[in-house]
Amino acid sequence: MINYLAEGLSALKIKLTDHVLQKEIEFIDEMLRWNKRINLTSITDRKEAIEKHLIDSLMLLKYLGDTEIVLDMGSGGGFPGIPLAIAEPKIKFVSIDSVGKKINFQKHIKRKMGLANLSIYHSRVEELTQQGFGETNYPLIMSRAFSSLQMTIDYALPLLTTGGRVLAMKGPEGESELENLGSLLKKHHFMEPEVSNYTLPYSQAERSIIVLTSNQPDKSDK
Repeated sequence: MINYLAEGLSALKIKLTDHVLQKEIEFIDEMLRWNKRINLTSITDRKEAIEKHLIDSLMLLKYLGDTEIVLDMGSGGGFPGIPLAIAEPKIKFVSIDSVGKKINFQKHIKRKMGLANLSIYHSRVEELTQQGFGETNYPLIMSRAFSSLQMTIDYALPLLTTGGRVLAMKGPEGESELENLGSLLKKHHFMEPEVSNYTLPYSQAERSIIVLTSNQPDKSDK
């Protein structure tokens, strides 16, 4: 299965070391094992899980750059945060989800795989700052299969630094969602959105990544 993962990533111009690839497979196998007892994902086939969870999540590696800390909103069973935390141990990932069983699984993975760069919180996103979890502002916030693009923006805004980015992983509907959000993006000082469309290497399923960059003035500038 390491070759299956490596070849799929290679088709998307992503290369990881054999050590990291092995860790990614260990993670997905543990998720599938847990999934037999608690519902973490509707995907039960190993190859499909590798493609639609691991490979898809790892597409965000191209967008991390020199970011030091990343917030994963509504992370579910740990996607995309855990695959990224495995691949980028020098970056701190903060994972938040409101479903207890999914958070318990993520905490198990953190312990089992020794992911010191992963922080996990059981909370709703809107309660993150109210309860003092994690950092108060993030330069990069990501979401995958989380909510509508409008809701993603609404939740991300209070947590985003000036000049910060929101990465929203979507299906083919991503661009159509953007069409109705022009006034909202302008109101909240977002720059022109960037949209990257791609297809997964084996199923040819269509995906998109929407990049929203904040140009919100600092409070001191108002």
